[in-house]
Amino acid sequence: MRPTFVDMLKAFGPVDAMLARLADGWIHELQGAAVFLNPQDGVWYEIPEALEGWIALWERLDTRYALQLELTPMRQVVARLRYGAPIPPELVAQAQTLV
Repeated sequence: MRPTFVDMLKAFGPVDAMLARLADGWIHELQGAAVFLNPQDGVWYEIPEALEGWIALWERLDTRYALQLELTPMRQVVARLRYGAPIPPELVAQAQTLV
């Protein structure tokens, strides 16, 4: 069975929304950690951990299906968030192409 539009929105929506907020220059912070509110479950998640999970998923899919994905921009966003470094809009735009 092929995924429906709703299925794809559930899978990609939270990460897409998070990156859109970063692209707009918005980062919420709780106790020193960069976080985003997942609209699907109303829970705040730390952005680096969420993106690392997203990266791990795409690494597995890339290995299995030889998609030749360029995950470096997403990894760079994670590193910059972890160390509190500025995130250039161009880098966020590159990461958004993966979603």
